Amino acid sequence: MKKICNIATAHLRSDTRIIKECLAERQAYEVHYVTGDGKPYEQKDGLHLYGTKQYSVRLLRAILSPFPIYQTAKQIDADLYVIHNPELLLLVPFLKKRGKAVVWDCHEYYYDEFFHLTGALKPIRRLLAYLYKKLICKIRNNLDGCITICDGLKHSLQTFGFSNIYLLPNYPLREMFPSAPSILFAKNFYVLHYGVLTAQRNIHLLIQATHRCRNPIRLLLCGYFPFAAYQKQCQQTVGWENVAYYDYATKEQVQMFSQRCFAGILAFVKETQPDYSRVKLYEYMALGLPIIAPLYPHYQKTCENDGQPLGICTKIDPQSIADAMDQLYEDKSLCEELGRHGRKAFEERYTFEAQQGRFLRFLQSIVSQN
Repeated sequence: MKKICNIATAHLRSDTRIIKECLAERQAYEVHYVTGDGKPYEQKDGLHLYGTKQYSVRLLRAILSPFPIYQTAKQIDADLYVIHNPELLLLVPFLKKRGKAVVWDCHEYYYDEFFHLTGALKPIRRLLAYLYKKLICKIRNNLDGCITICDGLKHSLQTFGFSNIYLLPNYPLREMFPSAPSILFAKNFYVLHYGVLTAQRNIHLLIQATHRCRNPIRLLLCGYFPFAAYQKQCQQTVGWENVAYYDYATKEQVQMFSQRCFAGILAFVKETQPDYSRVKLYEYMALGLPIIAPLYPHYQKTCENDGQPLGICTKIDPQSIADAMDQLYEDKSLCEELGRHGRKAFEERYTFEAQQGRFLRFLQSIVSQN
């Protein structure tokens, strides 16, 4: 059986997207996953999981992790390597010299993130963005393909000259959400948001919105702040007293938390990245929660759902967000209806399992050419 090896520096071995891909790959390949999490080797769910030395500082991880990850990955001697972090693109020439197929799974707007890196001086941010652009432009012709999660990222990669890009939407696994939690909308006063908490995602606007609500609405915030400065800014934002904050939550805990909520709210990113947090859109559907989303064309189309609406789209300002929260809070029968529509749409159209066949055919086309 041919081997696939996934390699990452900044992701845990339990990372949802990577594990979803590994489980899909398992149907046709022997699957290995190497990441810099510092944990020992284990075999789980038919996957071979490896850990190299862990570095808590992101910059150190980017600089020091690639070499030990490469040493482990090289010993696996896979037929196809899937790269999940941009610093690992430095390994592409070495892997190609060994006759290996290499695919980059790009699921972040890295170039834009470097420009808005919290806590870094503007010249440093520009330098990092410039170096990133130079790296991917130099490496792109050595890659056998790219995987990405949405049309926005696909277009971004195309502007850098990438081709053979496979679109793999970040739909949830059906088995992770076998049924919607039992939610007593009439008694709930929380709005749920979970994920990575950054300035680009405008978490402070969600906090400010709770202060402007005319009802006793609270924000249930689950996730971690990568940057201490932004966490401090949010904690000092008017409305933080209305936040119940959990710095980490498993999928099981999120499902438990959702039973206390009457809606799920997306990150209000800028319009040039309207599908950045799309995975949360699908997960709120799976949880049976009404959705509060930015007023962008893609979200509007999804939330309209062919006449069976899933939620409310609103402008990116605290008062508009507050008005959307109040509207749902004051009409719990509407919440129940929107939640039912969302769960139905998830089951019929938005499960990861529905696209596994096409994904495997893409990988096979890569392997067969090498």
